Amino acid sequence: MVAVGVYLALSAVDLMRVVIFEGPDTNDTGFYPWETVAAPDDPDTAIQFHWSATEGAMLRPVEGSVLRLLFYNTRPVMLDALPVSITISDQFIDGITLSQQGWQTHAYYLPPILGTDNWAAVERGWAARRGENAAESSLPSVGWQELRPWHRRPSPPSIWININPESTFVPSKLLEVDDDRVLGVAVADVEWEQELAPYGIGLSPWESDESGAEFRWTGRWASLPLQANGTEAMISIWSRHPDIEQQPVVVDFFWNAALKHTVELSGPEEVAVRIPVDVTRGTRGVLSLRVDRTWNTLVTGIPTETHERGVGISRVKWR
Repeated sequence: MVAVGVYLALSAVDLMRVVIFEGPDTNDTGFYPWETVAAPDDPDTAIQFHWSATEGAMLRPVEGSVLRLLFYNTRPVMLDALPVSITISDQFIDGITLSQQGWQTHAYYLPPILGTDNWAAVERGWAARRGENAAESSLPSVGWQELRPWHRRPSPPSIWININPESTFVPSKLLEVDDDRVLGVAVADVEWEQELAPYGIGLSPWESDESGAEFRWTGRWASLPLQANGTEAMISIWSRHPDIEQQPVVVDFFWNAALKHTVELSGPEEVAVRIPVDVTRGTRGVLSLRVDRTWNTLVTGIPTETHERGVGISRVKWR
């Protein structure tokens, strides 16, 4: 009975720790309290979001290989488009521009972002969690519901996600509302996916150039699941950055989490790239690329186009 009493006391302490320290926004900083709005495609479904001030940061355990960030642009229409920078674990990841009202989603494949060592640590954390959940308790049965040992559940490493809007506004100064908060950008809680969708992320729809050749634009990051039908992935890339001849654009290529090749573009010409993947033919993996800087299509003078473009790419071939 003494042992049971001690166990229950420790369990109560552990429950208090979970409630206090492991809530979804326990370690969030720079955000106002959560609010609720109806989902755009289902009025009966609510989505939670919270406003940042000048900058917000969220600490989250890694629960999948794909991180999705949902931004809710409900800023007054008289304000200009809002540039927002995204940083993960002190690494600048992306710069986006919020111009259209409503929800905007941005997805990132984490293995190349976190790197081989950090991603290996994430996978070890997942394995430890699965192992604990599958393990049988060594405690003898004593005629009531089995008590499991008191300890913290293993979990994968966590990441800091920093959201930094370029500007803020005060609603009461622009609208007839009683709201004196200094607001930056509205962000929903993060979403996780275990694997990439077959069409990948960070890629615009296919287009055709004057010759009929198909291509599509990337953002700063783009990831595409592929089957390795050779030891080298071959792809053509090009840049349309207006200042490409004055400031080269660097493109890094990754297979899963590992950096495999780097290319520097110093002009608008198409460049053929070969990326060694060093895997057995038929192996499935993810080809990712990172563009060191993007350009915004606002410079084209078309106000409805506010895409951050990286580089144009062709279809992947193998040899």
